[in-house]
Amino acid sequence: MNKEELDKILEDHKEWLKDKSKGKRADLSNVEFSEVTIRDEDLRYSILIGAKFDDSLFVNVDFSHSDLSNCDFNNSNFVKCKFFKADCSNSRFEYSGFEDCELKIVNFENACLAYAVIEDSKIDYCKFDNADLKHTKIVKNLEINKG
Repeated sequence: MNKEELDKILEDHKEWLKDKSKGKRADLSNVEFSEVTIRDEDLRYSILIGAKFDDSLFVNVDFSHSDLSNCDFNNSNFVKCKFFKADCSNSRFEYSGFEDCELKIVNFENACLAYAVIEDSKIDYCKFDNADLKHTKIVKNLEINKG
């Protein structure tokens, strides 16, 4: 998939979020990208199962209610992103950074966050069962509530 195809999917998803009879829900399952930058996108309810976005940057992206299971986000950075009720189970976030993000009721079960840095973020009632948190740094977070 090239950048133009990705832009079309994102545009169709915006229309779908406004009116379910128009546009199309974003399905980026098994898409492979690296070193991509996605900014100011509303990806609520999107499907990214098995997608690969290694070495990528996400700024002000809303992943709420999205299926991000079995994804690879290694060495990627998330800035001001929202993950409300997102499913990140079995995904890989090794060496990734989360800065000023909202991680609320996120399923990180069996996910790998080894060497990740979570900074200035809200972490509320997330599920980390069997997650690899080896050398994960949680720095200056606004609040942490365990679920």
